[in-house]
Amino acid sequence: MEFILIPTKKCGDIDFYADRKLVRSLLGKYETFTKSKTSVNSCDDFGFCHSYYDKSNRLIALEFFPESVLVLDDISLFVQTPNDLINLLKLKDSNLYVDEYSILSKILGIGIDLTENHINSILVCTHDYY
Repeated sequence: MEFILIPTKKCGDIDFYADRKLVRSLLGKYETFTKSKTSVNSCDDFGFCHSYYDKSNRLIALEFFPESVLVLDDISLFVQTPNDLINLLKLKDSNLYVDEYSILSKILGIGIDLTENHINSILVCTHDYY
């Protein structure tokens, strides 16, 4: 599946703040899990992504893994190098945070987890997630 990201608004056919039942119907088979002891709600694992919800079971974030096709401005994100992603995101967010393990844009609602110049996951979220 290809997911076209409109930062902080929607990803593919899924609007942020959509009801959990709708997200499940659009993404297919899932397993429910709890991310951490401090999690407000359980999460759903669809294999290629995880979905995160608020207390009212509304979608607040999707975390995609490399087998996904996540697109921003006609650019497939997982096929880019971390440096390419930094350059792309800096065009939209001058306050982009970068360290050896992550790239974070609060403005765009994008968090990228890195290991040794490899993209492990890309989390996309609502404007108030971070």
